Amino acid sequence: NQEFALSMWLKIPTSQSVSHSMWGNYEEIPTFQSGYRVQHRKKKSHNTNTIISNRRNPWSSTPFPYHIEVGNSRGSDDGKVIFKRGNGYQIKTLKTPLAYNDNTWRHWVFQKTGSNLEIYADGKRVSTTPDFGSTGKLKGTTVSRYPITLGGIRYVNWRYGPETIDPSWKWSYYEPTGFNTNNQRYEFDRNIEPILFPFTGSIDEFRLYHQVYIIPE
Repeated sequence: NQEFALSMWLKIPTSQSVSHSMWGNYEEIPTFQSGYRVQHRKKKSHNTNTIISNRRNPWSSTPFPYHIEVGNSRGSDDGKVIFKRGNGYQIKTLKTPLAYNDNTWRHWVFQKTGSNLEIYADGKRVSTTPDFGSTGKLKGTTVSRYPITLGGIRYVNWRYGPETIDPSWKWSYYEPTGFNTNNQRYEFDRNIEPILFPFTGSIDEFRLYHQVYIIPE
């Protein structure tokens, strides 16, 4: 529930080149060795592209202090910049009234100041809304232990395992960085997760402040 600010330069092109990511239902993919099954998710459309986030995944209800995205042509917010924040029970959404996908560099600030959330573009406040309250079930504590991602959002996308060797084996949700076998079982790197909803554009001089950003006069 503390004040903070995110400052950065953004250049948002006229269109987001990716509007489909692999987050649909699972489908099986061919493998080089019999007796094993590997599945990945089908491509599915999305209406926004992630600029910066420390949300667990695109749909998690786990608290997150900030998630910044831009609308693409598949939705009604094409070119609008969106600032989200969740406390585990509900999500606050703040968006710009205008589109900014004109391929122009602008300086942006997204912040919580007092009891409000604000968006500034080139030193001008373009949107504001009340933050969560300070007491009760819907208070504004939004601690996140997940890493910050720039240019996309994390999502576990794969599952794998033996088809016939161990009938009781259940799916696990980890992504591969390559295929290896060890005791007739696939091994994947569990430390890296794929990125979905990638942002097409440029990000520069990203800064995170543990206080309100002072807008230059």
